[in-house]
Amino acid sequence: FHGGGLEGGEKGIPKELKEKGVAIVAVNYRLSPKANNPAYIEDAAEAVAWIFKNIEHFGGGPDEIFVSGHSAGGYLALMVGLDKSYLEKHGIDADKIKGLMPISGQTNTHYTIRKERGLPDLIPVVDVYAPLNRARKNIPPTLLITGDKRLEMNSRYEENAHLKAVLMGLGNKDVELLELEGFNHGSVCIPAYYLMINWVKNYSEQTSNCFWQSLSIVEKTIGWQIHQKKVFTLVLLSLFNRIYLDIYHGALRLNVCSLVVVLFGAIWYKTNYLV
Repeated sequence: FHGGGLEGGEKGIPKELKEKGVAIVAVNYRLSPKANNPAYIEDAAEAVAWIFKNIEHFGGGPDEIFVSGHSAGGYLALMVGLDKSYLEKHGIDADKIKGLMPISGQTNTHYTIRKERGLPDLIPVVDVYAPLNRARKNIPPTLLITGDKRLEMNSRYEENAHLKAVLMGLGNKDVELLELEGFNHGSVCIPAYYLMINWVKNYSEQTSNCFWQSLSIVEKTIGWQIHQKKVFTLVLLSLFNRIYLDIYHGALRLNVCSLVVVLFGAIWYKTNYLV
């Protein structure tokens, strides 16, 4: 999502993100004052939902979607990822987002929303339109990036540091904050793009490694050789891998039903397919 204070800007793909082995979806959204809050948040959510439902037609996968943006776009990325209600309207669970990567996004209620209400620009407001207010457990892995706090917009680094502290306090372990010294609010984008690409690729490789670790654990725990060509094996491994990833990332979403499905599935498979 592009920046522009929710009042300007235009979608585009920076050259630093092109030809890096990932698909980039650039998005426009309605702008203030022609549209008022929460129109731009709703547009952002609708765009993310469209990607979930259509990215496979363009060679992508709905389980590999990262959401990012700069400045106002970073604010929108956080609102869509933290407040689950916006994506739920489109039948999408925000927890299915692979990662959030806002660049210099506001974490308090955006100053343009305060402007629409006639409130002072520099006095912070934290209500339901503040990512900080929508902080919760079990969020997608999150990479927060800001410029140098001496050069950034007023309190921008501090807002992101506050969000990180709150998210970590809620039990989210996979939250990282990077302050890029020597870069201001605008110039931070270029180095941030390279950091984002590396983070996406590293996290995807980590997930791939988790899959094969899951395979090894299944073999050692249940005591039989996996036949990867069997369709049921893929289903079973997918379920087991979901449980493993939840534990690995500290999400703690493990439940009895998942365990029962895996155990009974393993017994059924061994009985019907293995000799």
